[in-house]
Amino acid sequence: SLPSLIWSFLLCIFFWCIPTCSRAAIRAQQMDKYTSANPLVVVMDWECRPYEYRDDDGNPSGYDVDVVTEVLDNLDIPFIIVMKDWQSALKMFGQKKADVIISKNKLPFNDVYYGQTILANYQEGVVYRADEEVPFDYVMMGKNHKVGFKNADYVKNMEEYLDAHFKHPVITSPQHGLYPLKNGEIDYYICGANTMKWIISELKMTNVEISTTGMPSKPLKFTTHSKELCDLLDDQYARLDQAGKIKKISNKWFHPEIYERDASPVVIYLVA
Repeated sequence: SLPSLIWSFLLCIFFWCIPTCSRAAIRAQQMDKYTSANPLVVVMDWECRPYEYRDDDGNPSGYDVDVVTEVLDNLDIPFIIVMKDWQSALKMFGQKKADVIISKNKLPFNDVYYGQTILANYQEGVVYRADEEVPFDYVMMGKNHKVGFKNADYVKNMEEYLDAHFKHPVITSPQHGLYPLKNGEIDYYICGANTMKWIISELKMTNVEISTTGMPSKPLKFTTHSKELCDLLDDQYARLDQAGKIKKISNKWFHPEIYERDASPVVIYLVA
């Protein structure tokens, strides 16, 4: 009957409006909380190319930086990005001096919320000298060899994990870790494969290879102290993804040949 159809239609509108109104309320709450005088603070790793790092001028750069900027700009939330070494970044977030961090591991803090959205996959890799055998079992590898790690990078409880699995762990930055590797002071270095590719290329190093065989791939996610903020970031990311904006950022950092082709100017010739 007509009345039942009208009633069903009104119910549909009502239930459609609930999440929309809820999102609007959360967004307004976050906009009131963060101002130009009190901006949202995002802390990032200054040595994790191509995800997040400091460029030659010392400015934040990378895939994560572009994604966070796009998301927060579209939400009209004032923010700043603070670049730190990874251990200091974790400490700053743990002390709640930063509101957002992009994490790939569960963090050893209370009251932490992880987004549902996977921003990118962080593939771990093993760097080794080309004249050595390719490592297939990285745990057994650690029992008999000196292995280098980036501090606080690999797992949640780094020291506990290293004590359990690695006989001679060496903690050093990715850039500094390559020299003792090349000189034979350590046998392997474990870090993000993409990060190491960038550094190896930048340093023009030869006789070193990267293997990802048997190494874990970890999802990068928004990580916050507020569930409402985390949900809002996830939601805005999804909207930008549907609009094709995230794909452009991804191509810029992970598929530059596609990005450059898409960005090339189009010249139209009119023949009279």
